[in-house]
Amino acid sequence: MYPMWKQHAPMESSLLSSTGGHTSFYTNRKEGKKSPFRNIPSYTQWGPVGTVKTCVRNATRSNLDRLVQSSRNINTVVNSEVMMFLLNMLDTSRAFVDAVFEFLTEKYTALSAAFPDEKACWDFACSYLERVFKYKFELARSVLRNPDLHTQRIGVQIMWTALRTIAVQESFL
Repeated sequence: MYPMWKQHAPMESSLLSSTGGHTSFYTNRKEGKKSPFRNIPSYTQWGPVGTVKTCVRNATRSNLDRLVQSSRNINTVVNSEVMMFLLNMLDTSRAFVDAVFEFLTEKYTALSAAFPDEKACWDFACSYLERVFKYKFELARSVLRNPDLHTQRIGVQIMWTALRTIAVQESFL
């Protein structure tokens, strides 16, 4: 499901190590680094498969489902081809989010089977995604870095960024 992530994934065994009671993992090799996703500091908060709806993973999926459904009910776009195009972008983004969630859950599960330190495993799995968002989406985001929201071209810049982002997302699906 995520072939590009597998292609760029470093070897976990050489990068996860424990030294002197502190875990060092590949993100900058700095001791004590906080989780790459500060609002989800542990796999427990992320929500293992089968957990209650209040975990981050399930709550986010539920909110995304509502957003996608409400977006499908909006009929403000006059041109049907444009509407189909926008819905395709929405579906691609939704599929990408699902793939990210699946990847994160599967990567953590695989790492935790091989390494005893749950926090290091979670941080390492998150670090994979941190690198994807930091480096693979860099070019797509570059057009809107420090945008002038008062320019007439802002709509074009937003659409260009959205199209470039969708292209990156599709490369992971």
